[in-house]
Amino acid sequence: MARLVPEVNIDEIGNLSERDVARALTEGLPADCLVIHSYPWLRESEWQGRKHISEGETDFLIIHPSAGGLLTLEVKGGDLRYDKERMLWYRPGQKNTVKDPFTQASKGMHYFQKLIMQQVRSEKGVAPFSFGYAVAFPDCDYSGPMPPGANGSILFGRSDLAKLGEKVTKALIAWGNEPPPLSRELVQKIKQAVFPQFQISQALSRKVANDEEILIRLTDNQINVLQILADWPQALIEGVAGSGKTLLAMMQAQRFAAQNQRVLFTCFNRLLADWLNSIVPENYKKHLEIKNFHALAIDMCKEACVEFKIPEDKAKRQDFWHHEAPTLLLEAAAKTGLTYEAIVVDEGQDFMPEWWDALHCLNSGGAKGRFYVFYDPAQNIFAGESFRAPLEMPPFRLPHNCRNTREIAGHCSSIINTEIAVTPTAPQGTPRTIVTVTEEKEALHLLQIKLDAWIHEGMQLSQIAVLSLHKRADTLLKGKQKIGNCKISDNIKKWQANETALFETIRSFKGLEADAIILYAMPEPDSDEHFSHADYYVAASRAKHLLHIIELRP
Repeated sequence: MARLVPEVNIDEIGNLSERDVARALTEGLPADCLVIHSYPWLRESEWQGRKHISEGETDFLIIHPSAGGLLTLEVKGGDLRYDKERMLWYRPGQKNTVKDPFTQASKGMHYFQKLIMQQVRSEKGVAPFSFGYAVAFPDCDYSGPMPPGANGSILFGRSDLAKLGEKVTKALIAWGNEPPPLSRELVQKIKQAVFPQFQISQALSRKVANDEEILIRLTDNQINVLQILADWPQALIEGVAGSGKTLLAMMQAQRFAAQNQRVLFTCFNRLLADWLNSIVPENYKKHLEIKNFHALAIDMCKEACVEFKIPEDKAKRQDFWHHEAPTLLLEAAAKTGLTYEAIVVDEGQDFMPEWWDALHCLNSGGAKGRFYVFYDPAQNIFAGESFRAPLEMPPFRLPHNCRNTREIAGHCSSIINTEIAVTPTAPQGTPRTIVTVTEEKEALHLLQIKLDAWIHEGMQLSQIAVLSLHKRADTLLKGKQKIGNCKISDNIKKWQANETALFETIRSFKGLEADAIILYAMPEPDSDEHFSHADYYVAASRAKHLLHIIELRP
């Protein structure tokens, strides 16, 4: 029994005549035959110098390996007549004529000839099998001489249905003069031509956009936390990476500013402070000051004429920021008398103990003043074991990640060996990818390939950030303004303006995020003093939707 395509119940074929023919073909032809029903096709042709597309349909295409060929079969049901004087086909009682069924079958055959010969090549330039066509009139019997364009071997009537398989085989032999059977390889090539592997997939940029809408809704849900804390003058908010801490911190700072209070929003990362300053609404700027702790200390000392000399020696510089800078800040504050009615801290895990003391002194309410601190112990890169929460109270926890897709949140979980919860409706996202190279020049080559691929998929430059342990000047990207088709810089304003993709160090980018992140030339975590598991966690969690990691393992 032959196989019918599409694989449907023959009784469900809507046209009675085609239903009877389908049953006769599948029951009468050998098991190696393929009977394709109702195959639609389009043909491009040129008329009066203009190309146009015409459509057609073949009622049945029969691939018959043992008979060595293919046959297109046109089915004409109902009462049909042929007017020999006008050379027209018609139905009794109807004004309109009917298309010549043999011409229709012939057109279908020639369409498949062209289609299949593009896939199947032969040394002589001719098909290594036979092509033919036939017409079936399952409701009619015929007699008398054949009309022009017809032949008794390719015309099947009602009485032929019982032996239709045999008639089809003889028709193919007549068309091909007894061609040899089709090889398995040849049948496969014919199938590839007739059933092209058509793939449709969502463009990467659209998938990111769709997932982003879901993440925005999740972030909106996190804002409800502030409603709970509305009447609290002080709070510790501990949240996993991607739990919306920075957004909530800014919302709280703006809430205080809306009450005409002088508000300080401070964080560790300068780039984060710059970004927040660029997006804060104008109506809040009168009462809201946004500075990272280092800039806060420098600016206040400059205003108060307090000498603030940062050591050139790296080791001494770290000790200066940990201990001397907050003392100088207090000295400057005492001279200017500057205080804030509310202070909001983001990235609190990176603040030193002495910094908290300085911030309490800058608070007009002292240690009991309005004070909100947002932090994630797992992102503790700078404070290390020195970190301590600045308030004697249990933290309010944000356990759910609402920035990253499930795929990226899962990867971050594996880095810190702790499951990061996501909400039930979080998008699955695109799996993160990891490649390993032994030399940086290989890493640069793979970076170019990935950037070009993302841009080709519709991603914008402002959606892409490349993070490294080192500054661009200390890598093979030094001096490069372009990688492949992608413009790149370490200028965050150009990045935000969609002029270039961004190249930045992991620690400088902490607190920020991008739709697509490439981690460039990553060593083994904890094999470098600047790349701990905490650094890796921070870096990976910056990616909202796409994460590609290029490992460098000499």
